[in-house]
Amino acid sequence: MGKNLLLCSAVSIFVCCTFTFAQTPVEKHGRLQVQGNRIVGEHGNPVQLRGMSLFWPIRNWGGQHFFTDNAINDLVDNWKVDLVRAPIAARTMDGLVGYMVDRDRETQLGLMRTVVNAAIRRGIYVIVDFHAYDQTGETDEIIQGAKEFFTTVATEYGHHPNIIYETLNEPIGMGNLHQYWADDIKPYHEQVIAAIRPIDPHNLIVAGTPTWSQRVDIAAANPIDDKNVAYSLHFYAASHGNTQRGYAQNALDSGAAIFVTEWGTVTHTGDGAINLSSTRTWLAFMDQNQISWANWSLINNFRSSSALVTSALPHGNWGDEMLTASGKFIRDTLRAYHETVSVANKTIQSNNSSIGLVTTPKGLTLSLPREHGFRSYELFRIDGRIARRGSVGGVGELKLSDLSKGVWFVRLVGKREAEVVSAVIGR
Repeated sequence: MGKNLLLCSAVSIFVCCTFTFAQTPVEKHGRLQVQGNRIVGEHGNPVQLRGMSLFWPIRNWGGQHFFTDNAINDLVDNWKVDLVRAPIAARTMDGLVGYMVDRDRETQLGLMRTVVNAAIRRGIYVIVDFHAYDQTGETDEIIQGAKEFFTTVATEYGHHPNIIYETLNEPIGMGNLHQYWADDIKPYHEQVIAAIRPIDPHNLIVAGTPTWSQRVDIAAANPIDDKNVAYSLHFYAASHGNTQRGYAQNALDSGAAIFVTEWGTVTHTGDGAINLSSTRTWLAFMDQNQISWANWSLINNFRSSSALVTSALPHGNWGDEMLTASGKFIRDTLRAYHETVSVANKTIQSNNSSIGLVTTPKGLTLSLPREHGFRSYELFRIDGRIARRGSVGGVGELKLSDLSKGVWFVRLVGKREAEVVSAVIGR
């Protein structure tokens, strides 16, 4: 079967084509490494992964019910994820739940093992996240808990290239953030990394950054001395925008690699209406800079950041009626990326034909081969809404003008299998 693959370009043009490809993400990319301000695969080429974060498994929220083989299989088969994030609770503020609570330790480890084993079987990457906040007065205890936790993870799974370690979810930080990073958070990461590296010297580590993992620029200005560490950026599209992208751009310009291990389409509370305009701007920014991401979150609770409605069961096979507005958008977005290939403005080979793409600030031109066989086209957004339809005819090019800023897709339909071209206009 013809499948499509999205490769990323650091420019604002994306062209997609159809070809046969059966490798899993891990088979394709292998063990991930930091190279400059990019994450690359074993082949040395930049890698951009996309997927879902589970909800942390804490009392009365039900996140643990989705730490299952069925849930991971559905994400791979129907959502087309490259990765999944397993946020393992360190300890809740009430001290009742988490890895650091004696009676809950084995439960949290069992949930981690279920998700990691499922990800390895399906050939996708898995972020193992020590899901803790900055708990004042408990730093030494948290460090010890994290060291023990990641020693277990590295011992059991460090030989698998699927593993990505996220050593701390969201450091908060008050006052002088540069000092907070230098005196508290950076030493925390260094001690936890020192526990991982003798066991697993190679796999990627993602380090949480100040202000709920927004100030990647502060971490980039005083980086951790490990050649395979990226820095975690978290954002919520209805609350965060140019300021946080500015932090990210400064970090990239400083040579740091970024991994968006958690983001949402709504406000930072995890609730409220989704902001599609801001979400698309963030998606374009991550595409442009080849930044991998995991959306928050696969859960069926009452918050609008949940991908599933409250009546959805955790066994998978979630139809449209089981998805929230955010969940449907993210699932459709993941599918759309899976069906596209992006490269710079150039001619590409596709099913024994070649299609050229050139964009302008408000339009695009497709150069078609002499015997292209296409009869019609559909112009649509990433959410699937069709904006235009028309005929192609026998002409050698297709010009589409008066396009607004954002990601556009053109589906070319002919006698043979349809092909999709995408472009980012007016970044």
